[in-house]
Amino acid sequence: MNIDIRDCQMVAAIAASGSVTRAAGELHRTQSAVSHQLHGVEERLGTALFLRVGKRMVVTAAGQRVLAAAHRVLEDIRATEEDVRRLGAREAGVVRVCAQCNTGYHWLPPLVEVFRRRHPEIEVSLAVECTLRPLEALLEGKLDVAIVTQSVRHDQVRVRPLFEDEHAVIVAPDHPFAKRTFVRPEDFASERLLLYSSSPPQRVTFVMLTEAILEMVKAGLGISVMQTWAIEPALRAGDVRAIPITAAGIRRQWSAATLKAAGSVPHVDGFIELLASRAMPARRRPLSLRGRPRRK
Repeated sequence: MNIDIRDCQMVAAIAASGSVTRAAGELHRTQSAVSHQLHGVEERLGTALFLRVGKRMVVTAAGQRVLAAAHRVLEDIRATEEDVRRLGAREAGVVRVCAQCNTGYHWLPPLVEVFRRRHPEIEVSLAVECTLRPLEALLEGKLDVAIVTQSVRHDQVRVRPLFEDEHAVIVAPDHPFAKRTFVRPEDFASERLLLYSSSPPQRVTFVMLTEAILEMVKAGLGISVMQTWAIEPALRAGDVRAIPITAAGIRRQWSAATLKAAGSVPHVDGFIELLASRAMPARRRPLSLRGRPRRK
C-alpha cells in the first residue's frame, strides 16, 4: 500500500488547516518533515494532492479522493478505539453465541430478544456458521458462548449445565409403534429413519428441516427421533405421536460452554443466567404428552 494511517492524518490536517506549517503544529512534527512526507506520498501516487495557491494549500481532485478515504479510515479507527475502550471498561459488549443443534434456534432467538431489551448496550450475535463445530469455534476465539449437547471435557473450557430435553420416536398416528408404551433400539432395524444428520445405517435419510421431517413422517415415509418440545404443536394436533425410547426414556443435557481464560464477564454471565432460567425446552411438559388423537 502506498498510503498508511500517518499519511491519512497528514492529508486531513493539511486540508483542514490549508497550511503545511499549521498541519505540522497539529501533528506535533516539523514543517520540513511534513513537507517531505507529502512529497513522498505524491511521488508514490504519481500525482499532486495539493496545489499551492498564494499562501494556501488547495486540494486537487486526486487529493479530494484521498481525503475522503482518509476521513473514513480515521473515523473508523476512532470508533474502534472507543468500542475497545468501552469493552475494556465493560460499559458495552458483544455476546457471540451458537447452538450445537439446529433445533436450538427454535427457542434461542426469543431469549436473545429478551436479553436485548434488558441490556440494549449489549449486542448478541448468533453465529449459525459455527453450529456444526461449536467447541472448536469457541477454542478458536470465534464464540463467547457455545450451547452444546455433547459431553465436554477440556481443561480450557468451563461448562454450565442448562437443561435437559427428551428424545422420542416420532411416528404417524397409524404406525404400529403408535400403540406401544415404548420402543427398544432393536425395533428400529426394519424402519426408515428420518434424521437431521447423516448416520452410517443404510436405511437413514438425512433431512435438515423439522417441518420436512414431520411431513414425511405423517405421509408414512419413515419415522424419526427428535426432541418432543420441538414438535409440540404437531403432537397436540394429533398429526404425529411421540413414543419413549426404552421404558426409562432418553434425555439429553444442554450446557453452556465458555473459555476459562475469558474469566467472568458480566454480560456473558448474564446471558447464560437467562438461558438457564428461561430456556423454553426446560419448561416443556414431559413426554406424557404423546399426541392427541387426530380429529375426524
